[in-house]
Amino acid sequence: MIDRISLTCFGASYAVALVLDCFYLRWPFRFNRIASLGFTLAGLCAQTAYMAYRQPSLVEPFGYFLFLAWVLAIVYLVRVGPQIGRSVRIFTLPLVLVLLFLAWILGGPESIRVHFLSRQHPVVNTLHVVGLIGSSITLSLGFLCSCMYLARSWQLRSKHVPGWGLRLPSLETLEIAIRWFLSFTFPLMTVGLVLGVGLGAAGPIEWTGWTNSRVIATFILWIDFAVLLGLRHGLGVRGNVLAVLVVVAFALFIVCAVLPHPVSPIYSGPGDEP
Repeated sequence: MIDRISLTCFGASYAVALVLDCFYLRWPFRFNRIASLGFTLAGLCAQTAYMAYRQPSLVEPFGYFLFLAWVLAIVYLVRVGPQIGRSVRIFTLPLVLVLLFLAWILGGPESIRVHFLSRQHPVVNTLHVVGLIGSSITLSLGFLCSCMYLARSWQLRSKHVPGWGLRLPSLETLEIAIRWFLSFTFPLMTVGLVLGVGLGAAGPIEWTGWTNSRVIATFILWIDFAVLLGLRHGLGVRGNVLAVLVVVAFALFIVCAVLPHPVSPIYSGPGDEP
C-alpha cells in the first residue's frame, strides 16, 4: 500500500489546498478553510509515509528538496507566529509545490545511495548536516517573509483597499521576521560549511576537491550572506532592498542544492550492505 504512494499523490493534495486557499481570499467561507487544511494534512501524511518508506538521502537534491518541502508543509499547518500565521499559508504552499517539482525533475534513484562524509566522526558529521539543513529551513522562511514584504509594499504603493484581497501583516513585523531568520541562517550555514569542508578534505578518497561546483557555489552563497549581513548592520540596508537581496540569496541556495555533492555516493541494492 505504502509503496504505491508517489510524489503525484501528495503534490496533488497540496495543489488542491492552494486552490482552496485562493478561493478563500475571494469567498471566505469556513468550508474552504477546513477543506484546505484537510487536503494539506492528507498530503503531509502521504509525504511522511513516502519518506519513511523510501528514506531518500538528504545529501542528494531529490531527498533534500523533498525534506525541505515536508518541513514547510508542517509550517503551513502550525503557522509561523500569531501575527503572520493568517497570510503565510498562501505563500508557503507555492514554495512547497516548487520544491516537489524540483525533486520530481531531478528524480529519485531506484538503488539506495548512501553518503559517508566520515565514519570516524559521526558527531561532527551530524552537526554538519544539522547546520546545513537548519540554515536551509531558516533561509526558506526568510524568503517567504521577504515575498510577503514585497507584496505588502506593492499593496501600499498601489493604495490597496483594506479588507480586500490578501491580508498581510505590517512591513515592520515582516522586516523583524526577516532579520531574525537571517540571524539564524548565517551561523548555521557557517557551521555546516566549515565542518563539511573539514570532513571532506580529511576523510574519504571520494572527495572531489575544491573545484567541485557545489563547494564553489556554497562558498559564493556564504560570501553573499556575509555581504548581506554587512550591508544590513553596517550600512543599515532595509526595506525592499533587503527583501530583494534575501530572494536572490534563496535563488542561489536552490542552485547550490541542485549541484552534485562533492562526495561520490555509494550505490547498493535493497538487500545489499552499503
